[in-house]
Amino acid sequence: MKKFILLSFCLWATTCALAQEKYSPTYRNFPLTVGIQFHSLALPLRDVRSSFSNVGVFVGTELRLNRKSTLVQQLSVGWQSNRPVGSGMIVMTQTAWCPHIAGALYTEVKAGIGSWYIHHPTDSWRPANGEWVQARNSGKWLPVVPVGISVGLNPSRGLPISPFISYQLFVAGGYNPSAPLIPNQLLQAGSRIHF
Repeated sequence: MKKFILLSFCLWATTCALAQEKYSPTYRNFPLTVGIQFHSLALPLRDVRSSFSNVGVFVGTELRLNRKSTLVQQLSVGWQSNRPVGSGMIVMTQTAWCPHIAGALYTEVKAGIGSWYIHHPTDSWRPANGEWVQARNSGKWLPVVPVGISVGLNPSRGLPISPFISYQLFVAGGYNPSAPLIPNQLLQAGSRIHF
């Protein structure tokens, strides 16, 4: 939690520093989006502290859908380590609405679809001929529906980097028969690099 507060403070301090100058945003399609993410299997805004122990990384890009760059289509691929639930890779595409708040500061509201490949956290077994035998499949793909909010800074002409922090909630289907839908959350901190 201390890391998340520190990231929020750094983002706020950078916003205050950039607000002193006249802001002129620049945006280019297909920036490189990179960062770290923290995953937890939890209800929305519950057990946020424990999610900092499950670290991962993500990479992605985006394409603006309108001239003002307030509507963008994002694509990301991420990996997270989560020993209790199972480590895995998640691929998501989301449509984001990005209104500007003040100066370089903007926010995002986004939703989309994706898929999550999750490894079993332990060896898997299945019944066969009255005995339990080890299953060959080490994981499976699950459909996901992500929604999220972000706060960040748009790049200025002199600085092609756009830092942001994000909270994502996604529901995964088909985890197991007793839990057909499971809620997950991701805390992300990263940056868009505009080439």
